[in-house]
Amino acid sequence: MGFRGTLLERRRDAAPGFRAVAAACELVLVIERIAPSEIDASGTVDAKALFQDPATKQLYSIARLADVTLEAGAMFWHADETAVHCFRFDAAFAFAEVERAVASIRRQEQLALLQHSLDAKHYATCASVMTSIIATEDRKEKNATKRVRDEPVRARKKQPRHDATSDNRTFNLQCITQPGSANHARRVCHLCHLAQDRAVFHCPNGDARHTFCATCMQTHFGQNEAAFVSGTVRYHCRLCAHDCSCAACQQPRQLLTCVVCTSKDDVVPHPSVLQNTHGQPLSLCASCLDTLRASQEGSAPFCTLCGGLDETPLRCSTCKREFCDPCQDLMGTLSSEATTKWQCASCVLPSFASVAITPKAKAMGVVLVDPTDALTYTVSYATMLVQREATKVPLISEDSCFCCKDGGVLIECDHVAKHKGAVRCPKVYHPDCLGSAIPDKGLWRCPRHFCFKCSAPTTHCCRFCVAAYCEKHVPRTAVVLGPAPADLPNATYITCRPCIEQLDEAAARGLLPSAFYSATS
Repeated sequence: MGFRGTLLERRRDAAPGFRAVAAACELVLVIERIAPSEIDASGTVDAKALFQDPATKQLYSIARLADVTLEAGAMFWHADETAVHCFRFDAAFAFAEVERAVASIRRQEQLALLQHSLDAKHYATCASVMTSIIATEDRKEKNATKRVRDEPVRARKKQPRHDATSDNRTFNLQCITQPGSANHARRVCHLCHLAQDRAVFHCPNGDARHTFCATCMQTHFGQNEAAFVSGTVRYHCRLCAHDCSCAACQQPRQLLTCVVCTSKDDVVPHPSVLQNTHGQPLSLCASCLDTLRASQEGSAPFCTLCGGLDETPLRCSTCKREFCDPCQDLMGTLSSEATTKWQCASCVLPSFASVAITPKAKAMGVVLVDPTDALTYTVSYATMLVQREATKVPLISEDSCFCCKDGGVLIECDHVAKHKGAVRCPKVYHPDCLGSAIPDKGLWRCPRHFCFKCSAPTTHCCRFCVAAYCEKHVPRTAVVLGPAPADLPNATYITCRPCIEQLDEAAARGLLPSAFYSATS
């Protein structure tokens, strides 16, 4: 499992205090099985914490969980003789999970030491008991050995034989999930992406995503299930060993870059243009995103991709958005098959254009929906929000992040307006989507209740996104819808320019009715 946070370092020869090594760092818990030792003859597992870059997987530091110290939402350990590292968790639940794992590992080590200390010979040596007692025990042991040697060979009791084959077989059986078990339906093979009828091998290190079916083990690696059951071969995870030859594992990781300035720092997905003509996602850095936001709040025409001004922009025939000449080359140009007019890449997606709709289905109102498209998430959330607010006052929180419109581990807003009949804010968020730390104690209010420009109390908020403004900073391009619901009793609903562009794009594809943002006010 992985946890996000910030990696800090403090050195003896440097200035006092910690300095940031990596603002975005990922903590990965790795469980390693070690051989039986003198202290623990039964064998146990060792847990380590790897600290790496979440994008490039570059390793920053490594520490044993038994050697770390957990305090106040952070993990401390000695990286070397002169440096102390600190990992500050972004979320409180992540700190609690790691704290339980560290406590479990330490209890296992204490149990192993306790069992070893109960051994008579070791206890006598450590306690410095009288040498006469030790000598007596040694004489008894020698006499017992002598009597065993004098006995006939047939009378001796056969001792169980422990070989590598039996150990391998026991180890392999623990890694095989047989068909019909409770967890078999959830095991999907990494290579064929199917839940096979035969046995499924799961990762010995505990990673639930590293699973292979017996068919793929035979086809791709030349090892059949019988070899593992008999103990001839010891199973090991191909993904942990970086030994998988599939296209997903061999393909190098691509770093997101800004489509305008090619920067790789603080890159986020483009809020309006989803992809270029090659189907590749488009992103913007923080500086270019601020330029685009400033242009959207003004009244002059601007390029939808970069936010710059151009006297002769090219307008898309479907979504009516304008693009400057340099951005047309960056995004790519593509003409629709049904018309000779120019359309941007977001309106003519390759995945949609490659599938034809029959005239009969088109007459019945059938449209193509790509479940992996980000616009599909927006359409689904907007439809759900309108239906939710039209029926009754929402009393429970939503189940989709208000920023990315996806589910998962979500944080609820604690804001309750001081007004008669007011209810709690129903919006929920991913901690990573917020971009700021959430306090562990006290009440937390989401960005929907503060002005985007000056942090004043909100008077106008977008119905479909987290954009919020005070009376002074309401954009001119925003469309006023009407009063906000009971969780914002003194605010007004608006639709910001990026949401208008996305909803118009959805209407052009047939996913929503025309002017959906104003028709649902």
